[in-house]
Amino acid sequence: MTGSGQKLTVQTSNIAKHNTYTVSLKNAITHTDGSWNPTMTFVVTVLDPCRTTAINAVDVAAGITLQLGNTATLDFLEAVDAVETSSSIKAICGPKSYVVVDSSDVAITWISIAKKTGVTGTYTITAAPVLESFIGANNYKLWTTLDNYKTAYSHAGRKDTLVVTVQDAVCDCSGVVRDPPALVTHNGKVADGGTTVNIPVATINEVNSKAVGPKIRKCYPTPGCSNAATFVVKRSDNSNLPSFLVNTGTAVTVTPLNGDAVGEHLLRIVMTPTYGTVQTYDMLKVVITCTIASVNDVAAPTTGLTYTLYATTHSIDLS
Repeated sequence: MTGSGQKLTVQTSNIAKHNTYTVSLKNAITHTDGSWNPTMTFVVTVLDPCRTTAINAVDVAAGITLQLGNTATLDFLEAVDAVETSSSIKAICGPKSYVVVDSSDVAITWISIAKKTGVTGTYTITAAPVLESFIGANNYKLWTTLDNYKTAYSHAGRKDTLVVTVQDAVCDCSGVVRDPPALVTHNGKVADGGTTVNIPVATINEVNSKAVGPKIRKCYPTPGCSNAATFVVKRSDNSNLPSFLVNTGTAVTVTPLNGDAVGEHLLRIVMTPTYGTVQTYDMLKVVITCTIASVNDVAAPTTGLTYTLYATTHSIDLS
């Protein structure tokens, strides 16, 4: 406050100055007839209108409708309060915050609000429900508050009705997760006639898959999620299979014909399922051995069995 002549000037933008102030004006008068000291006392009230300002309605009447497990958005314009309107000064009462709450003013954790990138003065509400308990029409409130006044001065802010309608999920198996198979070992022998070995398959883990989200939960117990897949089999170093191993779709035929097949062969399975991510695992081992059971007698030679002393070197054919 400053005084000049017969005028008292009051001006401040400090919100802490909101108060009542007792002002005393004293004067000193000197005259040939005497001297006087008249005084006057009055109260000046400094009001911060932001403490009680009304916030204008925020238009979220369109609401949000989406399926469980999906994400949907709704844009709204930044709220304006009465002081902004009367003063024509944007955000004169300071920043505002927005949150979606239930009837108990508890924030809805699956609904977020953020400034819209690249668009001044616009905010985006994003809803992403994942629990079946959210299905139905949810009557929430968009609660707008003044950051500088909500707690410090108990400004109630404004609540506008926001209806978020969540529809039931639709079955979608694309997010299923699998457990790798156990190692399968096939033991074969050279010239054993050949064997067909089923390719070990990574199986869907129903419990863990359901935890991924409501779209998978909707698939159980029926119709369930298919574990159909195609398979590519190579050596564990990603080189091609040797000729005695042939991938026949869901199996490997093992036909060891000679000693080239002897040894341990660890195979890499690349499983490309209809639903879910590609699975790669080294879980098929082919072990080929060779056992000599007997050796056939060789017929004795019948010709060239005579050698004449002093003659040149003589050879007898034993083949």
